[in-house]
Amino acid sequence: MKVRVYTASITPNSVVAGTTSQAFTITIANSATSNRSLGSTNITVPSGFTSVSLGAVTASGGLSWTAALSAGVVQLRATNNGNAIGAGQAVSVGLTANAATVTGTYTWTTAADESVDFTGTGPFTLSGSNPVVTVTPGPLDHFGAAVAPASPKAGIAATVTGTAYDQFNNVKTDYLGGATQSGDLSDSVKGCPLSPNAPHCSPVYGSFGTWTNGAATASLTAYKAETGRHVTVTDPSTSKTGTSDPFQVVPGDPYRLSFDPADGGQQPVDTKCSTTGTPAKPVCPASNAGSTIILVKVYDEDQFGNPEVGKNVKISIGTNAGTPPSTLGGTTVKAADANGIATFGATENLNINFVGTGYTLKAESPDVSPTASTFSNEFNIANAVKSCNGSCTASASDVTDASITATIDLTGLLSITIQPSGECSAIANPTSKLVTVNPTGAATGNLVVSGRFLHQNNAGGIGNYVLCKNSGPGTDFHQVFACGPKQGPPCYTKLSGNGQGDVFFEIIAKRNNDGTYDPSFQGGGH
Repeated sequence: MKVRVYTASITPNSVVAGTTSQAFTITIANSATSNRSLGSTNITVPSGFTSVSLGAVTASGGLSWTAALSAGVVQLRATNNGNAIGAGQAVSVGLTANAATVTGTYTWTTAADESVDFTGTGPFTLSGSNPVVTVTPGPLDHFGAAVAPASPKAGIAATVTGTAYDQFNNVKTDYLGGATQSGDLSDSVKGCPLSPNAPHCSPVYGSFGTWTNGAATASLTAYKAETGRHVTVTDPSTSKTGTSDPFQVVPGDPYRLSFDPADGGQQPVDTKCSTTGTPAKPVCPASNAGSTIILVKVYDEDQFGNPEVGKNVKISIGTNAGTPPSTLGGTTVKAADANGIATFGATENLNINFVGTGYTLKAESPDVSPTASTFSNEFNIANAVKSCNGSCTASASDVTDASITATIDLTGLLSITIQPSGECSAIANPTSKLVTVNPTGAATGNLVVSGRFLHQNNAGGIGNYVLCKNSGPGTDFHQVFACGPKQGPPCYTKLSGNGQGDVFFEIIAKRNNDGTYDPSFQGGGH
């Protein structure tokens, strides 16, 4: 059974990390009430303390002791049994060592025996205490800076944690502060909500709060989405500094969508439907390869002008001009590319299944709620689409020998349709035709539209009407031209205007009970 008879102590018991050639004194003291003598002791130098060398050994009353160092163990021995220390006596040895470079507490383990020549492998007859040396941080050497979240959103404050370190990367827990943060983040390209009239919005670097155990936090708000950015922490009084690992600022939530080519978008254009048929409006199935594909691009950005990379854009029909209402086929959800542009091309095969004038598309971002959204310009699904630079002619006719011809020499859009109503059941094989003329040049001028309708199978006369409407800017236009027996066939009307917006004709007819067509019928239209 071991008998606790001695205490071990070391001075100093606190050193700075990495101190070289630090002098220590280790003392082994026998208890004043001990009835055992102590003839030998081992002290194990803790791992991390290096370059140990021994100094002088002293013992109470001039007793003779020796010291040796073997495999990191200091061996103290009385020269003979007569020199063992008794009750109240002590032995000390000096040594130098390089202090450990990692902060913490280090225990110097001891073992002792009454024998003057024990090997230190036990069993020991005596027990005592083990001294401890605390290694503290060295002088401030640098800082660490960490950003959370790792990829902060533009316009939303992130947290920067600054940490003070010594040269051995020990946290300098006694650092009292004074450090500031800076960085290499860029200004946004557009306005900031806090300063809506500013041409840009600069990143905001907050101040650090109280430093506790070597660390403190500060806010950081970025507005420009970019990669490879850094935050730097600097202590002005010492010029010690430290920089974060590179991080990425990601766009904020989708804020604005645009079909505008100036933003990299693409507006839908009049699109041909080549399928013919006998419904009130011809069907344009998705299987009609290439003829109904609507090509559009949508630019998606956050409120600071950052492209929304990888965010989804959803396309749907905004204004439905089909009768019956049309549906939108194809792939209607697409992720934006590295420039924030969602491209709906031939692969996505956007298509609308009925002809009509005045369709629009709606673009929205389903990744956020409430969603950002926008509408395209108007466009048509037509039986024929013509583009011309300068003057061109387009015509539309149905199987009942009706025709409309337009001559155009202007900028703008002209749409021509012949659309029998439900009242036209007496007309053989009623169909609908729509022709769209899209000027491609910058010419200006007037447009001339001529309409002709002649129904050969009505013995009682002609009772048909041409309805004209100018749906563009300026003075709205709504006029009915009567085409009856008193005027004589063919009925010929002519409209001259400024060419703004869409102009279309509807040919409508009402059948009387006696089988004739009523020339006074003022049927509706668009």
